[in-house]
Amino acid sequence: MFLNKLTISALLITLSGCVSFEIPDTLISNTIESSTRAYQDLTRGETTEKLDPQADDHKGTVFSLSFPNEKNESREALKNSCLLALERKAKDKLKMEDIIYKVMSDEVVSENDLLVANCKISVI
Repeated sequence: MFLNKLTISALLITLSGCVSFEIPDTLISNTIESSTRAYQDLTRGETTEKLDPQADDHKGTVFSLSFPNEKNESREALKNSCLLALERKAKDKLKMEDIIYKVMSDEVVSENDLLVANCKISVI
């Protein structure tokens, strides 16, 4: 029994010198950057999909936003406010003055006795 433990220990020590791990230089910075962007999107209630700031063609880029009814607007006015705010955000993120988009969804739900508009657009 002791001899088996000694043999296994010797074998592990010998093999451990042959194995090495290398982490890419950008792994930590990329992880931090991705985590930060995801956190900011979640805390602002908005998400963006397929957004590449270097790309000229933003077709298919999807933006979504949850917009609380802080001004006691009607359901239709709240939907319109959500879409206008989302259009502004999309223009800012894409650094464009005008965009053409289609509305993928615009719904109003009640959360904790507060109406919230959830809207989603896709750049075309």
